[in-house]
Amino acid sequence: MSVPPSFGDIGKSAADLFKKGYTFGQVKLEASSQAKNGCEFKAVTTSEGSRVSGSLEAKQRVSKYGLTTTGKWNTDNAFNLNLAVENQFVDGLKLTLDSTVAPHVNKKTNKVKVVYKRPYWQGTAAVNVDGFGTTVSVEDVFSYEKIVGGASISYNTTTSQLGSHTVLLGYESSDFGCVAGVSNFARDRGTEFTGSIFHKVCDSLHAGAQVRHTVGAADSSNFEIATKYTCDAASTLQAKVNTRGNLGLSYAVNVRNGVKLTLSSLVDAVHLDQPNHRLGLSIDLCGK
Repeated sequence: MSVPPSFGDIGKSAADLFKKGYTFGQVKLEASSQAKNGCEFKAVTTSEGSRVSGSLEAKQRVSKYGLTTTGKWNTDNAFNLNLAVENQFVDGLKLTLDSTVAPHVNKKTNKVKVVYKRPYWQGTAAVNVDGFGTTVSVEDVFSYEKIVGGASISYNTTTSQLGSHTVLLGYESSDFGCVAGVSNFARDRGTEFTGSIFHKVCDSLHAGAQVRHTVGAADSSNFEIATKYTCDAASTLQAKVNTRGNLGLSYAVNVRNGVKLTLSSLVDAVHLDQPNHRLGLSIDLCGK
């Protein structure tokens, strides 16, 4: 009896083929390390155009009490504190308190989240309080054997408005997965239909496809295919293309132990003579 994935992780295998490994238009440097007492540190610097941003993060786990404390500061002068307690009061229960403060703009955001995991079911409830009011969100995921389904909904109690809402149904195994979903169907317009497929052809080759259609939108439909090939133990090659003619390429290589270099590019194949192409560079340093 297995616990189903969280709502955001339904169809994750296919989604990762399109998201991970690409840093179009960015130069990114990430360094992480771990102290002897188990405290983890991570520093990230990103340059995109004329903007340079960065963040510092520290994470400490206290296994005896199931407590994880994470503090993060970024160059926008915003500080975030996250406290999570898991499997202490009830087996499968996780409580999270997340608070963000930006003193220079007098902005505060507080979120309380409860996750409960049981065989065949996982439920999440959260209350978020920020400058736009109080938003309550609920997610439920059910699974039976290889079938998984879930629903999410959010509601702003301050403005009495229904937020985003989505229903997903899929099939997931070790080498194949497919998910179909519909979002915002209770609104007058903007209903969105999505679908994705993931296939593990072999240990070194993964492939996927996804489609998205928004009712009433000007550019309403988009279809994409992606693949990832593991060249050897140290390097991988990725590619993706969509119906808008955008071709993405990525090459990642472990230069040495703890040093990973990723090069990526986005080519506008429809307008090759236009300056719409972008390059990306990412360097990951790990001192663990």
